[in-house]
Amino acid sequence: MLPFFPTPYPDELLYSVLARYHIWSRNFSLKDTIDDLFGRKTASAVIDLPNNLKAISDQLPEGSINTPDRFIQKHTLFPLFKPFLPKERVDKLIHSMINGGDIHARIGVMASSISSPKFLRYCPECVNEDERKYGEPYWHRTHQVPGVEICPIHQTFLIESNIATTARQNKHEFIALDCKLTEQSVSKKANKKEFEHEMAIAEAVYWLLNNDVPVLGTEKIHNRYINYLKKMNLTAAASRRVRQKELMEAFRHFYGHDLLEKLNCAINYGQDNWLSKLVRKPRTTAHPIKHILLIRFIGLIPAQFFEEDMVYHPFEEGPWLCLNAAADHYKQPVIDDCKVTRDYKTGVPVGTFTCSCGFVYSRRGPDKEKSDRFKIGRIKEFGPVWREKLIQLKIKEERGLRETARILNVDPGTVKNQLEKLKQEEMDTPSANDFEIKRNKYRTNWLKAVESNEGKPKTEIRKIAQAEYAWLYRHDREWLDKNSPDPLKRKKYSDNRVDWAKRDNEIAEKVKEVANEELNNLSKKPERLTISLIGKRIGELSLLQKHLNKLPKTKKLLDSVTESIEEFQIRRVKYVAQQIREREELVREWMIVREAGLRPGYSEKVKQAIEAEIEKEMKIII
Repeated sequence: MLPFFPTPYPDELLYSVLARYHIWSRNFSLKDTIDDLFGRKTASAVIDLPNNLKAISDQLPEGSINTPDRFIQKHTLFPLFKPFLPKERVDKLIHSMINGGDIHARIGVMASSISSPKFLRYCPECVNEDERKYGEPYWHRTHQVPGVEICPIHQTFLIESNIATTARQNKHEFIALDCKLTEQSVSKKANKKEFEHEMAIAEAVYWLLNNDVPVLGTEKIHNRYINYLKKMNLTAAASRRVRQKELMEAFRHFYGHDLLEKLNCAINYGQDNWLSKLVRKPRTTAHPIKHILLIRFIGLIPAQFFEEDMVYHPFEEGPWLCLNAAADHYKQPVIDDCKVTRDYKTGVPVGTFTCSCGFVYSRRGPDKEKSDRFKIGRIKEFGPVWREKLIQLKIKEERGLRETARILNVDPGTVKNQLEKLKQEEMDTPSANDFEIKRNKYRTNWLKAVESNEGKPKTEIRKIAQAEYAWLYRHDREWLDKNSPDPLKRKKYSDNRVDWAKRDNEIAEKVKEVANEELNNLSKKPERLTISLIGKRIGELSLLQKHLNKLPKTKKLLDSVTESIEEFQIRRVKYVAQQIREREELVREWMIVREAGLRPGYSEKVKQAIEAEIEKEMKIII
């Protein structure tokens, strides 16, 4: 058993911890240090993903907090790879790191175009800060990630040491960060755009390494990519197929060819490149840096990508509003049929909404505000209900042209055109004998549809026998009403089955419990209180989305507890500040901003909340 073991520092490589043990132990021989740590004379000094961690743990006193799992999560590069691997491979990787086994081949690093840095690297600002705070510098794991050229804490370029990461003279040697070995200057330049990208990559790596990110699985990650690419109009609107050429052009323009070359992530047209593979059905894994590049391209940071379950609907989720001013359900969410296509000129999504009343309209998307739901781009079909209202207003009641247009929510020209069509149809009306033949045909077909769909409401049968319903509604309305299921009786029966007042009280109580748990549990990482989150927690998301108007108590409670983005950011600021204090570290603005996942441009109220936490810290110190 070891007589002592160095306390690992924040973001310190396990390699660095073991190097400090060698110095503190004053062992003359490196093999003696290996024997102390692993219980044998041979073990490789692996920097990124070490194995045989159980052997080290076995040398520590019983009850030590330095378990194999803690080493893996806090002091290796494992958390960077974990979120992008299949669950079964994650489990195998952990097993290999604890007990020994082939790690780099299993994780896919050896086959990746992104190679590890040739030398260990450090940030001079971190060295000064570590010496001031801990009395000695150490190797930070964030600095050793390929693709990371900037320290995410101090925003300074990293410096290469003279300690090689591969092909070292002694692969069993653990070498500590000694300033005498690394006194080098560095002259790196980057334009503003490249610097912003490199800084964002470093910040993303730092966040992934220092947060317990869930394993979504390659399929779910792929689905999220497709949903966001849909939002960017980079997929065919009616399918999940990515428009590869447009994606590659936009991606290269976003990052620039030079930066992609520098990261070994260049994209060549006409070749089966890594980006194309990443947005196709997942068959292989990709290096985390490639995922980070794509996540940034779609406008997110990892905290947003992994914490939000986004499904893209260019016209929000259904049911959608019927905008037929002649229908008794005008402006009510009764439409279940919305087909999305893509405008062949502009590429924007176009939604076509078809109501059971026969009214069909379309508009271009995506919807950006709630008021967009009430807009009509083009009316494709007016339907029998609208036309019947037109006949009643203009012909039977002899209303004026403008008044009729106002009531039907169209322009006067449309009213004139539709009246002309009605007159033309009357002129083309068949003889009495032809009319009788057609009526008998449609009556027979309608009765067959009703009989073969027994128990279904009238609205369902209308979708099955659309032509029959439209003709009979216009020419044989009384017979149609007598020979159709009564929707009123069915609706009355359905409403009586549910005690909405009782359900309202029950749901409101559940909402209150979820809200209290989220707002009062200070040890739990906060999640934004939204109707979607609460609905999923209580298992009633569909009910809250479709029938909230029948739950007035629940609606009032949701209005009071759901959070805006600004309110959630303020709560997250308070949580992060408390976590920093519990770690016995000094609360600083940049730490709050980084750990709270705040993006530039946050509101003045959020800024005031950060300042309040810093003032609170100063009072504690005084």
